[in-house]
Amino acid sequence: MGWYHFNPTAYRTIKVTAGTLDQAFTAHEHIVAALGATKVPLATVTLTTPTVHAASTTFLLQPDVPRNIILTGNAGANEAVTVNGKASDGVTAVQEVFTLDGTTPQVGAKAFKTFTSVTYVAGTHTCAFVLGDVLGLHAKLDGNNIKVAWNFDKAAETGTLATSATVLASNTYTAAGTLNGTKPVDLWYLV
Repeated sequence: MGWYHFNPTAYRTIKVTAGTLDQAFTAHEHIVAALGATKVPLATVTLTTPTVHAASTTFLLQPDVPRNIILTGNAGANEAVTVNGKASDGVTAVQEVFTLDGTTPQVGAKAFKTFTSVTYVAGTHTCAFVLGDVLGLHAKLDGNNIKVAWNFDKAAETGTLATSATVLASNTYTAAGTLNGTKPVDLWYLV
């Protein structure tokens, strides 16, 4: 096996300088996040004309931690809305397309560290935006034997983990406890 090291600035990547890598290491994520539904990154918009909302001019806030977004239309809404941004590394582009379905909240599955724009075609309804409670991780995981321990507010819990070996923004964790801005989520997993 060659020499390897953990580089935290590269978001939990292992650099191998020679040979092959035959070991893993334990990564730790410490996340303190407020309840997502209390955070509105973009005011409710009317989908009457094709528009691009840019983060620099129209967004009210960016996520406090990498997390998903939830879009809700009004009665009869069926327009497509595209959300663009960056993943937890702040570099990788993320795009998620939502199709509104009346007043049913459309819960995003990808975690955004930042939003860069929201676009939509002409329609006749409105769309509300709130942050969700699905938290983004800083590593791509393949889902095989990765869990070491999951804690919420310093106690063991059984939240929901989603993994993707190829899409960083699809590696997420949803705590079983209620986020409130003070109770930490601590995750230990193998990378």
